[in-house]
Amino acid sequence: MKTFLGLLLVSVLLATGDSLECETCFGQGDSCTGQKQLCSPDLNTCQTLLFETTVAPGEQKFPSIVKSCSSEAGCELLKLGTTYNFPGTMTVIKEVICKAPSS
Repeated sequence: MKTFLGLLLVSVLLATGDSLECETCFGQGDSCTGQKQLCSPDLNTCQTLLFETTVAPGEQKFPSIVKSCSSEAGCELLKLGTTYNFPGTMTVIKEVICKAPSS
């Protein structure tokens, strides 16, 4: 029984060692800091997304940043300059950084 528990513990530690961890945060401006999050197996890229939201009236601009786990394909889909319009606001993606784990 002790041997089985020891093998189980070693396998969990080895599996965790291969998992991707990404910093996760949201902030106003162009930087944020947050905790590292263990990504699920289908999320293989750390993503940083810089965007700017313009709010009417007055056309006030609010730059923001999001860091999170992402799939490589999902991260690549976000292209520079993509615009999303919502009632009273417009959000433009300024920069997308897709960082694959280093080996």
